[in-house]
Amino acid sequence: PVALVVGMAEALKLAVDEMEHSAEHCGTLRDRLENELRARHPELVIQGKVHDRLPGTSSISFLKTDRQSMLMALDMAGIACSSGSACSSGSSPPSHVLMAMNRPGNEIESTLRFGVSKFSTIEEIDSAIDAISNAYNKLRSKTCVDN
Repeated sequence: PVALVVGMAEALKLAVDEMEHSAEHCGTLRDRLENELRARHPELVIQGKVHDRLPGTSSISFLKTDRQSMLMALDMAGIACSSGSACSSGSSPPSHVLMAMNRPGNEIESTLRFGVSKFSTIEEIDSAIDAISNAYNKLRSKTCVDN
């Protein structure tokens, strides 16, 4: 249908026009998330921090925690994240990317992936930082799950 093709063309034009601004916005929010979490918890490992990477994605190793426990705690706190790549959503194997990078096992087993978008706000990031920090404080070094 012509109307759908015209609509798609306009949507693509808008996306391209906004791409640079969106990437800058996402990178700023991602860096805020990572920097504030590292300021509160210097032992955290930001995967790929010194390399070029997607501006809207952050991979953080919460050492001395189990990624599944962190994932559940953050889900209960209303924070959306994943324990693997987007293509493994619905399952929970450790990140094949981190394994291919030969990261240490304790990093792989404690890593969560977070995403931000052009629609994310500073207030949402700040709220997420508090929720993530609280969950990490509660879960690190626990050897069992409380019922």
